[in-house]
Amino acid sequence: MRDGVHIRLTLTRGVKYTSGMDPRLNRTGPTLIVLPEFKPPVYDRTGITLITSTIRRFPPDCLDPKIHHCNLIQSILAKIQANAAGADDALMLDLRGFVAETTPPMFSSFTREWF
Repeated sequence: MRDGVHIRLTLTRGVKYTSGMDPRLNRTGPTLIVLPEFKPPVYDRTGITLITSTIRRFPPDCLDPKIHHCNLIQSILAKIQANAAGADDALMLDLRGFVAETTPPMFSSFTREWF
C-alpha cells in the first residue's frame, strides 16, 4: 500500500470490564488502532464549494480543538447542512463569528494582497 491509501488512527482508553466512562473501569492501557485502506480522493483537484454553517464550534476553553475526539456531532450536523444546500462541505465559525474549521480536514484562505 503506497498510493491512494488513507490511514485512520484511533486511540482508545483501552479494554474495559464493563461499560461506562469511569477510567477506573479500564483493564489495560490505551489501545492504538491503525486502519489503512485504499480510498480514492473524495474531491477532485478543481476545488470544492463551501457554505458557512450555522452550527458553531465549541470554544477552545470548553473543548481543545487539537484533540480529535469521538464527539463529532457538530461536524456531522454541519455536513448535513452542506449536503442539504447542495455544497460539498461546510465552513464552521466559532461563537464570535471567526473561522474555526471546516468539515473537511484542511482550509486555506488567501487574499489578493498575499499574491
